[in-house]
Amino acid sequence: MKVLLINLTMGIGSTGKIVAEIKKETERAGGKAYVAYGFYRSHECDCYQIRKGGKLAVVYELYRIRFTGYHGYTSKRATQKLIGYIKEIEPDIINLHNIHSGYLNLPVLFQFLREFTKPIVWTIHDCWPFTGHCSYYSMIKCAKWKKGCYDCKNRYAYPQRYLFDRSAYQWKDKREMFTNIECMELVTPSKWLADEIGESFLKSYPVRVISNGINLNVFQYRDSKIKKRLNIENKKVILGVAMSWGKRKGLDDFFQLSTLLDDSYVIILIGLKKAYKEYPKIIPVDRTENQQQLAEFYSSAECFVNPSREETLGMTTIEAMACGIPVITYNRTAVSEPVGNDCGIILEEDRPEKIVEAIHLIENSNIDYRRVCRKHAEEHFNSEDCFRQYIELYQSLCKK
Repeated sequence: MKVLLINLTMGIGSTGKIVAEIKKETERAGGKAYVAYGFYRSHECDCYQIRKGGKLAVVYELYRIRFTGYHGYTSKRATQKLIGYIKEIEPDIINLHNIHSGYLNLPVLFQFLREFTKPIVWTIHDCWPFTGHCSYYSMIKCAKWKKGCYDCKNRYAYPQRYLFDRSAYQWKDKREMFTNIECMELVTPSKWLADEIGESFLKSYPVRVISNGINLNVFQYRDSKIKKRLNIENKKVILGVAMSWGKRKGLDDFFQLSTLLDDSYVIILIGLKKAYKEYPKIIPVDRTENQQQLAEFYSSAECFVNPSREETLGMTTIEAMACGIPVITYNRTAVSEPVGNDCGIILEEDRPEKIVEAIHLIENSNIDYRRVCRKHAEEHFNSEDCFRQYIELYQSLCKK
């Protein structure tokens, strides 16, 4: 069995790491996995780069999209070369992942996929495939995507557009392109996203939920020297982790939370690039050296707080539980979906005051969080178990 995985990145970011793990699992099962990626990869690997040209090419494409408003209509020549590569390797399955960010010409690609006689799997990581523009819409309470986008109120959200609102045109064009593939099955990392797809123009396709797994040998409780390194050995740590911080990730709630906690606490925010003098209890950590060090940060915390308002799963929540750390999160989109029974507290109200109450409840609880959280992660988010489901899906589609 030969599988071609197509994604923006390879080995970098959440989707790039997922693609790398699927490749590894496919080859462990005796198959051959090829990867075609857009712009970024983590290391030298035998992969096909779709959009060449270095950082300048990336910047050019991103700003071209932002100023014209058309997303997925550039990179025509690169996409035609990709099609030549596909014909050369003759895969039995094509597994699409993140196909936005300007490295593919979608009309050219989907015209080819309509004529491709073998199965297609599309792993959908956010809401972009069935909206006219945005990757998330819950914060602005928008439901236009169900019938047809227009007058987009989220145009400056990822993927940003500066001048023109093309949401009505792109919604119709996506519906035309994406609903004409004869043999395609969709995969989502959460039930919440699968349910959203069920109300979109993609609802005619079968949808399977396969959670994103993690490496449990890396993410486990570790003896941590983080407190000593940061000179906070007498403090209780509340931890937050994000690739980039903003209102969607709940940075404003962490600011308020820091004013509500007493001096026995500090908040460590990984991914925060600068310190804020008005919030001295918040310690920013721009980046970690590796995943082992990230596991050390989790292990140093009394609890992990994820106040994100929009997620399609929440990998940081899973990583925290794997390290035996209880989680506090809001009941928004799929943010709370990974949290198991007795693995933390899910809040119905988006209020920092409720986070403070939850922290105290966890501190005074008799639950053995280190054992319970770890067991839940082992049962549901072991990377080998999760990504083996892709192999089973590929095999079942090939038999059909």
